[in-house]
Amino acid sequence: MKCCRPRSRNHPPLTKRKTLTFVHKLKLSLGVLMIAALFVPLSECSHARKANDLPPPPKTGMQKIFPRSNAQTEYSYGATRIGPSLHGASAVVAFGWPLLLALLERRALGKRRAWLLYVLELLLCAGTFWWIYAVSEGGRRLWGAYFVFGLMGLYAIAAVVDLSTKTRDRPQRTGSAEVRAQN
Repeated sequence: MKCCRPRSRNHPPLTKRKTLTFVHKLKLSLGVLMIAALFVPLSECSHARKANDLPPPPKTGMQKIFPRSNAQTEYSYGATRIGPSLHGASAVVAFGWPLLLALLERRALGKRRAWLLYVLELLLCAGTFWWIYAVSEGGRRLWGAYFVFGLMGLYAIAAVVDLSTKTRDRPQRTGSAEVRAQN
């Protein structure tokens, strides 16, 4: 016969805990994919060709997926923007925050103000959308920009799920001290 202990107030029911672990694993995976997204092409900017320039050589299969800059075309990658400047720091923040906050989220579980972390995640998702949009504005967006947009969309959905579960599970406060005294 199994011993039954009352559930602690800090632990949600088992089905909600499974959902939280799935969402947490999803956020960790998306954070790792965002680090990998540093190395995908975000945009392409073509330069004007001179009349006596030779046409560029045909691209191999790998160069079609991960193109390299040449005399006629320049490609933008997230990793090339990292450097000791404000723009470089913003690139690190745009690509690195999902993994950092997913790792910090385990420490925030059960805390009273954990919802602030989820709101911060939503704001950083919007900031990353804007940063990728601004960086790829000058040229034609490539598959890497849309890949990052998709990752941020999924992360935002996961943050909304976390936020809704946190606000739904929060105990309701009574209106006045008199009502509490009667109970």
